Amino acid sequence: MHKPLKAAVLVAPHKGLPAWEAAMLQQALGEGLLQDIVFLTVPEKKISKGSLVYRLYKKFEDRWFRSVPDAFSLSPVSEIFPEAPVLNSGENNSMNVDILFRSCLTDPAYYSGQFPPLGDWSISLGNGDYEAAALPAFGEVMNDEPVTGSSLWVQFPGQGGALKVYDGYSNTVPYSIKNNLHILAWKSSGFLPYRLKELLSLGKEAFIKKYSPVSSTGIPVPKPHSGAPGNFRMTVLIVRNTWRYLRYKGKSKTNSQRFTLLYKTEDYSGNPPDLGTFTVLEPAAGSFWADPFVVTTGDGHYIFFEEFLYQKNKAHISVLKLDASGKLSQPEIVLDKPYHLAYPFLFSWQGEQYMIPDTSANQSVELYKATRFPDQWELQGTLLKDTVLIDPTLWFENDTWWLFGCAAGPAHTSTNDQLLLYYSKDLHPGNWTPHPQNPVVTHIAGCRPAGKIFRMKGHLFRPAQNNASTQYGYALAMNRITLLSETEYREETAWSLLPNKTNGLRAVHTLNFSAGITVADGIPRT
Repeated sequence: MHKPLKAAVLVAPHKGLPAWEAAMLQQALGEGLLQDIVFLTVPEKKISKGSLVYRLYKKFEDRWFRSVPDAFSLSPVSEIFPEAPVLNSGENNSMNVDILFRSCLTDPAYYSGQFPPLGDWSISLGNGDYEAAALPAFGEVMNDEPVTGSSLWVQFPGQGGALKVYDGYSNTVPYSIKNNLHILAWKSSGFLPYRLKELLSLGKEAFIKKYSPVSSTGIPVPKPHSGAPGNFRMTVLIVRNTWRYLRYKGKSKTNSQRFTLLYKTEDYSGNPPDLGTFTVLEPAAGSFWADPFVVTTGDGHYIFFEEFLYQKNKAHISVLKLDASGKLSQPEIVLDKPYHLAYPFLFSWQGEQYMIPDTSANQSVELYKATRFPDQWELQGTLLKDTVLIDPTLWFENDTWWLFGCAAGPAHTSTNDQLLLYYSKDLHPGNWTPHPQNPVVTHIAGCRPAGKIFRMKGHLFRPAQNNASTQYGYALAMNRITLLSETEYREETAWSLLPNKTNGLRAVHTLNFSAGITVADGIPRT
């Protein structure tokens, strides 16, 4: 176990600490990443009140949108961390700390001391074109951007530039600046603990080598031109945003949102399939079908899938058989639990069939073995306990099992933008090591698993959901894995598959295949 770090945290003296940053520090303390914290008071960030129309709209949102916990509620640091000293920044010369973290409420240009040996850390709410905006999460909503990002930066002493060590993108919460900002902040509260784990695991030099400097001038500071628009411009933005909301509500009453299965009896080529030529299976009333996986045997193809029943508000795992003559059976339940089941990941090992369904509703990763294929499955063990891992996907390479799945962050935040990776030399429960780079993928456009990992044409591919849209399960991204080791993971997008009028889909969500058959799921246009 690595020695916990000592941290100095810059805070605004009359503001205190926002709830999301307090949660971040409490998590780091609880996980043994930080041992001691000292708070240093520095001048607070100067924020323009904005135009009259902007201030009125902000008041309206504060009254209307209250479903998301307030990420910016302030508490004195003496109440949250009663044992931590609070000093003026000029009193820090004798301090012996490992890292420095800057609260989002402090003046980013102010700090008179030296950088600690393990760096000066800060979170920028906003990413890409909106990085370090004076009004974070504002432009993304008003410009109808599909994603909103944030990032974690660190600058080490003697280093010429700042490192961006976490580059996260999640869905924009449409129509509400307040909700978008607060959910973005809660999501960002996990960035520092994740990267401190990696720093402690790899060591400073190896950590620095992984992340090339992307800023020669240091950690980003708010852009002066990115403040609140004037009265006229703000009025135009409000009208446009309201019109988009009304149009969305009108469309949502007419569009079908039920996922269903698609299949075609042909070998998969490795290229984007023409889903417009696939056979569409209509689910029974009161249900939807999703997450198909397929196994081929001598007597036909067996399509396993999530069958969700609206009346029960949960799903079980069912199977359809497609025989050699093309006849399709009725769905049959093969695995049902008191909790929700989904994503029946199937694999063969030493002549036996296994399944790892999504059992994140039970905070576990469960391994099942077919005692009578395809309809009887017996629990072999729980690979991970007290762990939420969504859409678990297994791969075996170099005598190592690699387990992928998405993390669940704080309440209200997306479960589609943090891909976790674990590894083990066997399939036994309790032997799984979290990858130090977790989360290994952090962009919602190609993160959440969408089918089995496979090797084809000399490359290793990982299907992923592209959820960079207001529609969940909007599209597919086929990612090429370029580096897979116990310390590093890298992938790149090979191609994307989008829904359109040609393939007759509003969304496409999963892709799998077996000998002589390719399966997918999506939402047909009606």
